[in-house]
Formats: sequence, structure tokens, C-alpha cells
Amino acid sequence: MVWGYIYYSPLSNGNYAFLSRRQAHQSNIALKEIRTQLEKRVLERTATLDQYNQLLKDSNRLLEGEITQHKTTTERLRSSETYIADILSSMPLMLISINRYGKITRWNQKRSLLQELVLPKR
Repeated sequence: MVWGYIYYSPLSNGNYAFLSRRQAHQSNIALKEIRTQLEKRVLERTATLDQYNQLLKDSNRLLEGEITQHKTTTERLRSSETYIADILSSMPLMLISINRYGKITRWNQKRSLLQELVLPKR
């Protein structure tokens, strides 16, 4: 509010702040400068956030592609394993798979016939 050349405004504690016209003008200029600086900061930070968001979106797209590729590879591997197991189980010959430690890891159904046989000792 204006009272002659003196501006006054109520404060939260019930008192009044008295400013001259010149002080009020200088305060307004300072406030405008602060506001301009704050708006500039907001724009800079928003731009930075936009850049990070774009990087995050790009990373997510790459990860989605890798996940899709992994799922496809896993499905192909399962299909191949099933195909090989079907071939092995349908073979008329006995087939035994042994790992590098000499442990039997896989066999076809003809192997079960051997379980009934007793091999002579040497």
C-alpha cells in the first residue's frame, strides 16, 4: 500500500514494513532478477532431466531387445534339446552319454534293458 512516498506492507507478525519508493523499486528489480535466475535454473535442470530420461529410454529399449533375444535363444535351445532327446529315445541302438569324469549323464531307453543284464566279471 502507498502512503505518500512511503510504501508499507503488512508482515505475518502483524507489524508493517516501511519502504521508500526507491527501496521498493530496487527490491522489485532484485526480485525480478532472482525470478529470472530461478526460471533459467528450472529450464536448465528440465533440459538435463530430459536428456537423462532419453538415455534411460534408450537403455530400456536396448534391454528389451536383449531380453527378447534371450527368450528366443532359450526357446530355440529347449526345442533343440527336445529334438535331440526324441532322436536319442527313438534310436534302435543303445546310446550312453558320459561326461569328462566318466559319469553317465544321459542314455536312451535301450539302456534300461541293460539294467536287467549282469555282466560277467573278468
